[in-house]
Amino acid sequence: MMAQTNRTCAACLEVQERAVEAAKDRPATVTCFAGLSDTAVPVKLGQRSIGFLQTGQVAPKQPTRAGFKSISAKIMEAAYVKSREASTAIRAISAARITPDRTFALRKAMKDAVPNC
Repeated sequence: MMAQTNRTCAACLEVQERAVEAAKDRPATVTCFAGLSDTAVPVKLGQRSIGFLQTGQVAPKQPTRAGFKSISAKIMEAAYVKSREASTAIRAISAARITPDRTFALRKAMKDAVPNC
């Protein structure tokens, strides 16, 4: 559900970046707005960090019903904003101008603008 919008996806990537930044010398865990934890562990070759092992989007505890509703509302709001942005990018085409090529292009543009459309 979270990966369906750019805003929530960006939030997840930001959390992953924060985890890596915090894990320069030791393992680090950070938490996102949804209460999910991401962990990064530095991989070292001698004293030099050569990469990170990452895991994430783990719920450390069972969410409450109220907490789940709150998180769902934030995700749905982000999806609504994205769909409104996509709808303003659509322009009307007269029926006489609709051809199979244009229909295919319109469907592709909609699919690109609104995932799972």
